[in-house]
Amino acid sequence: MPWAVLTIVFAGSYGVTNVVEKVLLTRYLPDSATLIAWFGIAQIAFIIPFAILFPLENGTPFLSIASLVGSGVLYGLAFSILLYVIRTAEVSRAFPIFNTSPVFVALFSVMVLGQHLDVVKWGAIVLTLLGAVLITVELRGGGRFRFDRSFWMLMLAALLVAGDFLTASHGLKDIDPFQALWLQRIGAFLPLAIWWNRDTLGNVRASMRSPVTMALILGSEFALSAAAQLALLGALERGPVSLVSAIGATPPVWIFVIGTAVSTRFLPILSETIDRRTLSLKAVAIAMTVVGTIGVVL
Repeated sequence: MPWAVLTIVFAGSYGVTNVVEKVLLTRYLPDSATLIAWFGIAQIAFIIPFAILFPLENGTPFLSIASLVGSGVLYGLAFSILLYVIRTAEVSRAFPIFNTSPVFVALFSVMVLGQHLDVVKWGAIVLTLLGAVLITVELRGGGRFRFDRSFWMLMLAALLVAGDFLTASHGLKDIDPFQALWLQRIGAFLPLAIWWNRDTLGNVRASMRSPVTMALILGSEFALSAAAQLALLGALERGPVSLVSAIGATPPVWIFVIGTAVSTRFLPILSETIDRRTLSLKAVAIAMTVVGTIGVVL
């Protein structure tokens, strides 16, 4: 399958997954901790088969292994924050901010590695950050703006994802991507397991009794998540990293379109704000973050 198609599959699967997670959190699960616990269980489902199929070679540097496990820890923390936020925030507002991590990767590269960014990339960074700020505000009466308090949590999550990318890049110098996948999942499982207590595991067991809930969980946290990850790996193996990264920055568009579609009176599954003024604001802000992110990675 061509790399461009695989990248689109990744972006679409990732976008649908986030919308389904929002549905789970608002309609079928009692709290964010229950979905985070399910996400931790999904990590185990990835770790075991991939570790058997792609074992580490003798002599693999310990520092490379630790880097990939550490990158997984950072992503597990970041994704926990995202799931916590989207229970009460609109997913079409939250995810574009979470998706700004390439901006922080670029800034880290300048500050830590001494790399140089041209004017176009600096402009892309500014555009992305302005879009992230714009999408968090809500218009109030009289044209006044209210700054969404979840903004800083999501920016922290994006910062953690950037750390995940940078840490993983070190480990990938010595380890195959398919080996890296299960090492990162081990790391991601560690912070997710913190949420496992008697009440949360009781909610997990209770959710198993609902066929609809289980279908959504298996579809999002297991099937779509696996499809997205494998499609991205296949795209990175076959295509240019810069172009794969650019197309891979488009999940916010998918989330915006799908989230809006399932919030209409014809399909009232979510309750995203869909008045003309809000949709226009979201569309402009999402376009700014996506175009800016693409400008950073190209």
